[in-house]
Amino acid sequence: NSGGLKSMIYYPNRAVYARKFFPSNITGVERFSHIFSAFANVSPDGTVTLDDPYADLEISNGVSASKGAINQLQELKKANSDLKLILSIGGYTYSPNFAAPASTPGGRERFARSAVELVKTHDFDGIDVDWEYPEDQAQGENFYQLLAATREELDAADGNTKLLTTAVSVNPQLPIEKMDKILDYWLLMEYDYSGAFDKVAGHTANVHASADKQVTPFDTDSAVQAYKQRGVRSSKLILGMPLYGHDFVGTEGPSKSFSSVSDGSWGTGDDDPTGVWDYKAIADTEPSKLKLDRDLIASWSYDSNTRTMVSYDTPEAASLKAKYILETDLAGAMWWDITGD
Repeated sequence: NSGGLKSMIYYPNRAVYARKFFPSNITGVERFSHIFSAFANVSPDGTVTLDDPYADLEISNGVSASKGAINQLQELKKANSDLKLILSIGGYTYSPNFAAPASTPGGRERFARSAVELVKTHDFDGIDVDWEYPEDQAQGENFYQLLAATREELDAADGNTKLLTTAVSVNPQLPIEKMDKILDYWLLMEYDYSGAFDKVAGHTANVHASADKQVTPFDTDSAVQAYKQRGVRSSKLILGMPLYGHDFVGTEGPSKSFSSVSDGSWGTGDDDPTGVWDYKAIADTEPSKLKLDRDLIASWSYDSNTRTMVSYDTPEAASLKAKYILETDLAGAMWWDITGD
């Protein structure tokens, strides 16, 4: 972990509620190099705050003397000296809050100072900025300026020992060459290629492209190559993988139409089913139902009785992705999110 491949996980603080998944529930911590505490919020003036102080600092897990998810994550760090804890800011929910403060020098300065103050107060090892997504080149430039201000503030506070990362997709609006000079890692969010939002069943996280674009219009390798072509070294690219799957009900399989999606394991029982399943909810799927396309590095299950396909990473697919990481000299892997394991 100190000098080799990285193994990173996100831990969302909301998991302490309905999921009752606390940092103490994370097993095999010694296998991870970084844990991202997700997510802090951004106010309209740029100030970064803990989005849920009760979850982050006060709730008890019934086991540890430490209160709150952040302090319980620090307990994991104390027991694993190589482990890095990173404060992640934004995420899908809070990303709309970035644009306004990132557009002004004052907003960027407040963002940087308040984010670094949280790092110092809670002994984080760095900052991860997850803006999903800058919508045009002006916002892309503002994102760079926001990161630059944060990098400067981090270095002033701790002599260039703190990490700065960002979670990204392939976004042509980003000034990648400039951003790369101040970032330690790029976390590639290579999942959600297909889901309830599509017209046909498809793969959610395949590595290689399919000749049939209905199977999946996206692929991970194209994203990796796009960043490398813009000058990003392989040693700074982290391959993101999902610990969940998307289902398609009433289908014959990949590239075929489907009639609906189920509540999945994320379902709330309302009229808006997600079709999303935690990996742990489908990990024991009968082997006879599992499918693997080795060319695409895509896996799924298929139940012919219910005509249901679930696209997710099986252990075999994850192993092939690990080989891909080695073959392409990437820095390592990231998973969203650990509570699905």
